[in-house]
Amino acid sequence: MAKQTILLGAAPTGVGGDTPRTAFTKAQQNFDELYARDAQLGSAANANIGTALGNVMAVGAFGIGSAAPAISTTMNEFVTQCKIVTPSTQYVSNLPGLSYGTRLDLAYPGSTLGSQIMMGISPGNIIGFRSGDYATAAFNIIYHTGNTTRAADGTLKAI
Repeated sequence: MAKQTILLGAAPTGVGGDTPRTAFTKAQQNFDELYARDAQLGSAANANIGTALGNVMAVGAFGIGSAAPAISTTMNEFVTQCKIVTPSTQYVSNLPGLSYGTRLDLAYPGSTLGSQIMMGISPGNIIGFRSGDYATAAFNIIYHTGNTTRAADGTLKAI
């Protein structure tokens, strides 16, 4: 339905305008249309944008979906985020063989505990993870078809 405009008539008497009943009928129909349209919107259309509970996250929140995620200065960041790792990132040597890569951090609220997954870009095929206290938790390498071979007896052999 197209917007219905109430005819107020000529000032100061309102001669030629809509009667009060017609004016209120048009206003009611306009409101009905707006509320019907609002009811078709999903819950995200009426939510706040942000990272708080109940909010809709914007692209780039926590570095996820960002065209240029932040470069990490240290491996020991207790925040949920996605970052880039370079040779200058402090403690990157804790995952042997990795120079450049991406890292997903999942922090445990209010503590120095968390989980991290790192994926190597240079060199590729390195995936590592750790969880617990970052001060003492070592990185573990995930073995997969890109960094192992199968022996004749079916056992995996690291490359």
